[in-house]
Amino acid sequence: MGKQMYDLDAPPEKVATMLAKMKGRTIIHVGFSISGICRPGEPRYDRNWLHKLDLKTIVTEGLVPYFEMAETRVGPEYRRFVIEQFVCEVEKYRNAIAKSESRMFCGSLLLVYDVSKSRYERYLAGDKRVCSVGRPDADPATSSPDDPLPSPLLNMRAIDFGHGHWLPGEGPDEQYLFGLDNFIRILREILNEEYEH
Repeated sequence: MGKQMYDLDAPPEKVATMLAKMKGRTIIHVGFSISGICRPGEPRYDRNWLHKLDLKTIVTEGLVPYFEMAETRVGPEYRRFVIEQFVCEVEKYRNAIAKSESRMFCGSLLLVYDVSKSRYERYLAGDKRVCSVGRPDADPATSSPDDPLPSPLLNMRAIDFGHGHWLPGEGPDEQYLFGLDNFIRILREILNEEYEH
């Protein structure tokens, strides 16, 4: 996530290596690329193939297939629910990043969702043991067997930051925000089926 994959104090050789890696990848144009997709019962997508996706195929061959399982296993309304929830979560994260004065490089967003129809039906029925989104601030120490923490249908986490810097007075990380903004825009296009097929 973000347009820059090398640290602020990276030596020129490292910068050149990372720029060469980025060449031809969507990260230059939209500020993100897909590094992994895993769907239950299927082999993992080849990382090298994912990195070769272009501006159209990152949607049609990367993100759209990732969300298809929500529809095929549960239903079209669940696919919509999952994408809407991820848009909401990424927007919350984006707004928090916009208030920080840090720079983050080589970070990823991990998006995970459940494909259990019965769990989604329990959520719709108001079962308190199932929630829409996982809360990282939930404290397992305060739960009990009689009142366990709800189990989320989906979760989003920021992971794998190679480098990060706190830079007071320099404002938010515009390169990282660029990637988040484009990711949100593309998720909305998928939700509304406004992407080029």
